[in-house]
Amino acid sequence: MGVGMKLTSLKHLVIIPFVLLIGCSGTTKKEIPPKIYSVNTLMMEFYPEAQDWSEQAYLESVSYILNVDSTTNSYMSFLTPTLPNGNLLLKINDDGSFEATPMGVEKSFSPTPPLINFIEIDSNEALKIFYDNELVQKGLRKYPPYSLNFEFLSSSCTLPIWGLSLYFPGIPGSLHFYLNPITMEVMENQDFYESSDYTLICEN
Repeated sequence: MGVGMKLTSLKHLVIIPFVLLIGCSGTTKKEIPPKIYSVNTLMMEFYPEAQDWSEQAYLESVSYILNVDSTTNSYMSFLTPTLPNGNLLLKINDDGSFEATPMGVEKSFSPTPPLINFIEIDSNEALKIFYDNELVQKGLRKYPPYSLNFEFLSSSCTLPIWGLSLYFPGIPGSLHFYLNPITMEVMENQDFYESSDYTLICEN
């Protein structure tokens, strides 16, 4: 009787792990967003550097380059109305070191409103929304993340837009996604540009 009970228990021990293996084999690992500086943190830490260059510099765009080695470079572009075509680009590394490069702006460029007026969703939250999207997760299985940008897509746009690019150097077919600022929906590049919301934001 005791031997029969042991054999039954052994059968259960063998069957249960086997079932667990079968059940887990079809699952796909979800990609986790990298940690990046928040825009508000960047402004607190590095805006004084821009002010030293020009008292009236304001944030025009912010970009994060997501490197393959898991490090991040943050870029803040500042405009100033006090200098003709004045632009300052700050590159901030993972360790907090930075490089400042004064640059010219193309004459055809029309200044946009200060970006800081529109930051309702910060960078880490935007990145999480992208990574929670099924289309983005599918894309991440093909390409690594390349950049996260918050910018006015053109000078005619009334709202800045978060965009995520997936790209691997040397391989054509990069994927681009936008976070619709009206619906908070993640949309593929072409779908967003053809949407009525894009027309409302950038072509009215």
